Amino acid sequence: MSIVKFSTKSHYGLRLLTALASAEKGQAVSLAQISKKEKISRAYLEELAVKLKTAKILASKKGAGGGYYLRNAPSSVRLGKVIEILEGPVVDFDCIAGNIKCGVENACLSKKFWIKIKKDIERSLNSLTLEDLVGK
Repeated sequence: MSIVKFSTKSHYGLRLLTALASAEKGQAVSLAQISKKEKISRAYLEELAVKLKTAKILASKKGAGGGYYLRNAPSSVRLGKVIEILEGPVVDFDCIAGNIKCGVENACLSKKFWIKIKKDIERSLNSLTLEDLVGK
């Protein structure tokens, strides 16, 4: 059993983004093309693309030659941010977020460990960009 596990939202979302990053700069790519190439349901890609568009990672173009494209250079797209957009918080401990009070939170020695782990994971994920994946 894995403690940290990412869903297909992250996996397929990164595949969607790498497909767009691999296209010519500013070229819109249809989800139908990506769906066929990546063997991912078009409906699922649409769901992911809408989230990424709302977060201003993607933009879209309608009409002939339309589709989705990256709003910014792959070097400015942080993978930690993408995963957070698609999944929610990557590391979410109730005691750190203040969601629960256990009665010993002020004297809890393990809380420092969980805070460090959270920061290390977030730092690691945000040190990687879409450019790191596609090598452009």
